[in-house]
Amino acid sequence: MLFETLHVRRDGSVFPVEVSSTGADIDGERVLLSVIRDISERKQVQAELDLLRRALIASDQAIVITDSNSVIEWVNPAFTALTGYHAEEAIGRHTRILRSGKQDQAFYATMWAEILSGRTWRGTLINRRKDGSRYHEELAITPVKQENGVIAHFITVKQDISVRVQREQQQRALRQLSAAMRVAQSCAELMQTVVHELQALAAAQSVVFWRFKDEGWQIEQLAGEAIRFDWVADRLATVGSDTIPSEPTPPIVLPGGELVVVPLTGSVCPEYRLWVAITLLASEPFSAVTIELLRATTEIIGNALYRTELFEKVQQANAELRQAYDATIEGWARALDLRDHETEGHSRRVTELTMQIAARMGFGAEELVYIRWGALLHDIGKMGIPDAILRKPGPLDEQEWAIMRTHPTLAVELLRPISFLAPALDIPWCHHEKWDGTGYPRGLRGEEIPLAARIFAVVDVYDRSVCFALRHTSESCLAVG
Repeated sequence: MLFETLHVRRDGSVFPVEVSSTGADIDGERVLLSVIRDISERKQVQAELDLLRRALIASDQAIVITDSNSVIEWVNPAFTALTGYHAEEAIGRHTRILRSGKQDQAFYATMWAEILSGRTWRGTLINRRKDGSRYHEELAITPVKQENGVIAHFITVKQDISVRVQREQQQRALRQLSAAMRVAQSCAELMQTVVHELQALAAAQSVVFWRFKDEGWQIEQLAGEAIRFDWVADRLATVGSDTIPSEPTPPIVLPGGELVVVPLTGSVCPEYRLWVAITLLASEPFSAVTIELLRATTEIIGNALYRTELFEKVQQANAELRQAYDATIEGWARALDLRDHETEGHSRRVTELTMQIAARMGFGAEELVYIRWGALLHDIGKMGIPDAILRKPGPLDEQEWAIMRTHPTLAVELLRPISFLAPALDIPWCHHEKWDGTGYPRGLRGEEIPLAARIFAVVDVYDRSVCFALRHTSESCLAVG
């Protein structure tokens, strides 16, 4: 007979014992022989093992114990929840039942080299569940050695990181989309960028950017295959209404695959949801990650589109305003030419040649605008010079020259109050300055003279010299250019 019980020591402490009893005949007398063994240490080990087992079972991380050949010997419930394999289905099978094919042989060779050397291997990989779906997991494989140092088992602790990976992929996708949209220079380019980026991110065969206009929904941009309007008409008709929220619609199964309609929203332009939408058609079902990504992009795209459209409108308004300025300035220049018959056509010619030289010298587009205006208005100060001096047929006397030399200063006094012409003052004010400092009105010398004014001064002298020479021929100054 074998049983366990508790005994009490002399000091009163209780300890577990194992009692093995058997009957025996000694000297004709029947006696009971018992062997009592203190099993305190064994009980402690058993308690620790039981605690460890319960901890492994209760762990929310999947735990797998295999032999040295990676044949499964034990799994916990978290393994079943992760992979779909129950313990009785997994035990006795090789861990390759989880392989997805996403890792090549070189990957596994590196992993095995690490764990067979006695070290723990840590990493991430894509595995496959019992139902065939793939998931990302993070795991650590630790070898367990016998007393002689030979590896007898491997313990693998793994956790599903699919959600984390999906979030990271989503963030990367959003950053990629945002970066691509930032370089777009126009609404058309922005929409083209959006449809092509979404086509890649959502693995869609067709992405269409729709805009509602007076005559109905129209395609603004298309990436991939064309799409039949009757497939999306009903859904587009509800965009912005109470029947559809401001987020991607649930996927619709169509003959060509699954369709998702994404109404654009935007914190800066919430009314976009009434008239701008994107449709995506994919042959494979849209994943929850893709739908979440599309949901996250609606406001980003909507705000970017609104800002780009607003920027285009501002640019158009600026262009129209600049055209109005240009027309006004050209009118002033023509009026001056008409007043001073000797310089008829002069403003146009010197302006064109000055612009050509300035462009070749590397002036930017914005600078060229002000150089053009300054060249057209270079003699605008002569509007303040009396006709008797300006149109005098003979040479001017010293007093008259003194008055004539005031026209650059008069130009500044005339133009400075006009704020948009402030950057154009260099030429009207300084085109009569000379490199040696003998010019007027301020006696600037060398590089004190603005470069635009120096360019214009050369062109001005050239034009007047050519016209002077042509006066002695049959040609007209108006033909110069």
